[in-house]
Amino acid sequence: MDRLGVSEYKDMVAEKVSKGNQQKIQLIAALIHNPELIVLDEPFSGLDPINTEMMSTLISELVDEKKYIVYGHTNLAVRTAQDISALAKECGMSVITQHADEVEFSIIGDDMADAFLSRLVGAGIYPIKYEIREPSLHEIFIEKAGE
Repeated sequence: MDRLGVSEYKDMVAEKVSKGNQQKIQLIAALIHNPELIVLDEPFSGLDPINTEMMSTLISELVDEKKYIVYGHTNLAVRTAQDISALAKECGMSVITQHADEVEFSIIGDDMADAFLSRLVGAGIYPIKYEIREPSLHEIFIEKAGE
């Protein structure tokens, strides 16, 4: 609790704290028994950049400790008539695969995908395809085997 900066909330009902602090408390609850397998669905949702970095560092340490981490929605497939690479980069997204008219990006949860869609529409770009999905077992294996 000290490390994640939520000690002051130890006697509060979770619904009374901010969404970001709720995320931290939920992670603490998931880790308290030192599990080998950790399933995280949008662990960075509601976090500001500083807390996202703090959580990312903690998750990296768990991976270093040989914990198995499985994320929720981490892929976004987008098909548009325009080049969207610059907007994607501005939103912090990286390319997984690129085909002639479709790009698949790595995302950190639905909030990132929602923000990207807002940016696209704000720029007058309307996607032909916009699919948020979980990574395939193959992609998870390749990611873990590559480490």
